[in-house]
Amino acid sequence: MYGYVGDPNTWIDPFGLLNEFEIAEYASKLHVKDGFTVHELLQNAWLKYNAGVTRRGTGPLSRQNPAIALKENPLHQSTTNLQKKYGVHLEETLRKQSALQNINRNAALTRRGIMNELITRGWDSKKAKAFATEKVMELRKQAIEHAERHGLICRK
Repeated sequence: MYGYVGDPNTWIDPFGLLNEFEIAEYASKLHVKDGFTVHELLQNAWLKYNAGVTRRGTGPLSRQNPAIALKENPLHQSTTNLQKKYGVHLEETLRKQSALQNINRNAALTRRGIMNELITRGWDSKKAKAFATEKVMELRKQAIEHAERHGLICRK
């Protein structure tokens, strides 16, 4: 019934749930009951103040927003604390940001939070930095594509 998992970062769950650090849309069934919380780079609060999303998880802008699976405590909490430290949760700050600025600032904070947590777990700092960078850049790419599809970022 139970078995050793050689690398929990690459193991595939036969029940179809996400592993930590995997990415899916915010409202995806893959995030339900996976034991993790979700974190988006294009913040729900930014969507609220700049795109008229009144409730988290309503409408395609919120529901389809790419999100990474994180352990609530300490990882998601520490990332949220970094957002608070740098004012990235404040309405006045969010209203002044473009979607791309919001994504980029949250990417930097999320990368830092993941890297610090992996080092705490015993990872080598270079490997932790490389892994965190890879995951956050993947999430960033998806967040930018999502924002472009919804007309929040226009690149010409």
